[in-house]
Amino acid sequence: MNHLFTSDQAPCNAGEKLPNKWLFRLWRAALMRLKQAWREQESEKNREKVEGVPSFVRPMKLPGNVLLRAERHLTKNPKNSLERIRLIQHYCLYRKADAEAARQFCHHVKAFVQNNPLDENIPLLPVNADETELFEAVQNIWLGHIEREPGNVELLKAASMFYVWRDPALSAMIAKRVVELSPSRKEDIINQYQYLDLDPGVMQAVESDIEYATTAYEALLLVYHKNTLSPRRRFQILMQLPEYAYKLGRFDDTIKYAGELLKEVEELPADSLQYGSNFHSACLWIARVLFERGDIKRAKQWFIWSVKTKPSLYLCTAGPDLYLAEQFVLAGEGQIVINYLTHASLFWNEGILFDWIDQLKEGKKPDFSAYLI
Repeated sequence: MNHLFTSDQAPCNAGEKLPNKWLFRLWRAALMRLKQAWREQESEKNREKVEGVPSFVRPMKLPGNVLLRAERHLTKNPKNSLERIRLIQHYCLYRKADAEAARQFCHHVKAFVQNNPLDENIPLLPVNADETELFEAVQNIWLGHIEREPGNVELLKAASMFYVWRDPALSAMIAKRVVELSPSRKEDIINQYQYLDLDPGVMQAVESDIEYATTAYEALLLVYHKNTLSPRRRFQILMQLPEYAYKLGRFDDTIKYAGELLKEVEELPADSLQYGSNFHSACLWIARVLFERGDIKRAKQWFIWSVKTKPSLYLCTAGPDLYLAEQFVLAGEGQIVINYLTHASLFWNEGILFDWIDQLKEGKKPDFSAYLI
């Protein structure tokens, strides 16, 4: 099935015949096969994660004599990164169950960042955003380094690398400063972002700090357009771009990257777990832009096309995105939402869905608030 995915050529007629419910049984059987494939895929991912953890961050028990020797060496030479790493590994093993080990762990992590900011192991430190106190303490140390040496390109690059996983938007802002100070480092910075993921917190920054969010988006675009990027990584980034562009108000970008995502999805194997949800969301991002621009007719067509997709584990459990459905109801377009929900019943067999259809037929406004994405 090959489509020319542009917003000017909508792929279907929004008023076409509604689906037959007997197809639901066939799709349910396909879903069970997908679930099994998903479990196998998740098991493989978990195995790869365990094997891929760098040896530095793996907790390790040290013999008592080694522990004491490391402590003595650090007393004389606080910049001895090898001994500091050993202690971090040791205390990391016990920090959850032993308050003193937790205190020592935090002390040595902070000391490592303070004394060895340019060490190649800096990005591998077990410092995560969900450990607020340690995360903020380490951040203050980095800010102190940067305030003392604002023009130190190597230091800025190290800080950017440290935050590339932990706070992508902050990492992108620091990286931008590196490029400003040393344009020759641009290629290094692009390479640094090859494995960047934008978490929901970065996207939420659109509401509070537009410059902060824009910098992260532009950093991701640099990576996406890099010729040496692997197809798998390119696809992972592409899945994020339409949503991020939409939230930044870059509607042309939204349509562009949603269209590219649809083309990529069409080339996936028939049983791919990536097909259903990505097809659904890409069509809806195009529909949202068209709706925002007042092109209701084509918005309806893309809206309906979004639920004419293959079932996926996510769609069959969480259901379809109802944000635009609510907007259509508010605009007095209840019939198109009835069609949308009826198509969705092929993969989302929830009783509330049929309650919504009945309410719409009676001219009422359903409460979609718990299902808005």
